[in-house]
Amino acid sequence: MMFSFFLLLSTMATGQDTYKSIQAKFINETITLDGVLDEPIWQTAQIAGDFQQFFPSDTGSCRT
Repeated sequence: MMFSFFLLLSTMATGQDTYKSIQAKFINETITLDGVLDEPIWQTAQIAGDFQQFFPSDTGSCRT
């Protein structure tokens, strides 16, 4: 019983307050997965941000 309480408490403490989502789009263009976003299709991509660092501490924003 006590274990269940602590398990529930730990999941509530690490949960996110808001749900985040991003949509992947189907494209017909060819891209090169080289880490350089120089293809024109990247100009239309949705930007993802506001990430949170989980380890070693979950209170700080990620460095980009």
